[in-house]
Amino acid sequence: ADTQCQVSLRFKELLIPKVVGAVIGAVVAIGLVVSGFSYWSIVWGILASRLGEASFMIRGFPWKVRLAWDNHLARQLWRYGSYMMAATLLNFFILQIDNLLVGKLLGLTTLGYYVLAFRWANFGSQEVASGIGSVLFPTFSHWRATERNPVTMFETIMRMSAALYMPICV
Repeated sequence: ADTQCQVSLRFKELLIPKVVGAVIGAVVAIGLVVSGFSYWSIVWGILASRLGEASFMIRGFPWKVRLAWDNHLARQLWRYGSYMMAATLLNFFILQIDNLLVGKLLGLTTLGYYVLAFRWANFGSQEVASGIGSVLFPTFSHWRATERNPVTMFETIMRMSAALYMPICV
């Protein structure tokens, strides 16, 4: 349901299940923390959030899912996905090498401060990038189906992204 709504650019329909899931997760996590479940409250809160979101998706979007296997499609997905997996793993190691060095050379306490400072410094831009990223691919796909000029599409997206990013990153 989530993917079908994104592909058809119906993001408003995803809002209620995602918000309800987030509220359920927060209520469960806070309730468990107050009850003394310590760090397990976060785990159960995340699980409750995903379960709440999924149940609202199933109720709101009655698309039937069935299991099927297609060898030809599986080979195509593996050919594409193996390169994506390799790029993702390489990206992960590149982005984590600084944490490894700080932790190894300066200790775990310093690593904790470093990670918190990095997250706080990048929070705003990462949230915007996450929002843009979830909308960008379906939008490009939709625009491509209308046979718009890819250069014009790219310029439009870059202008919109810059307008959102510049105030946050300054």
